Amino acid sequence: MTYNELDRYRQLVNRIYYIEVELRELAELSAVRLDGMPHSRTPGDPVYQAFIKAEKLRQKLEFQKRQAVDELQKLNDFIESIADEELKNIFKARFVKGDSYEKISEQLNCDRRTVSRKIKKYLNYF
Repeated sequence: MTYNELDRYRQLVNRIYYIEVELRELAELSAVRLDGMPHSRTPGDPVYQAFIKAEKLRQKLEFQKRQAVDELQKLNDFIESIADEELKNIFKARFVKGDSYEKISEQLNCDRRTVSRKIKKYLNYF
């Protein structure tokens, strides 16, 4: 696992959130009839075309969400596999919560560089 991979944690959480918002909006749009009249399911029907486009977008978003969730799970598994509790808490604070080195060092009552070195040392070891 690299620092850059771990640093994507919060980006993935946000990406999953926005994909879920888009999926909910698509579901709401799909539930609404444009004019209340029955429509055919022929390829030339504009409502049918809109439905097909929305369905393709939904499938694409679902795929992207699955990929993001899988990547997020790998990051969680990596962090949870850290045996040293202090180090695990440092990783959670830095990558999951997004705390700065300064904030983490204040909580641990140590120097900012100590926190940085612990992260780098652990990542270089694995």
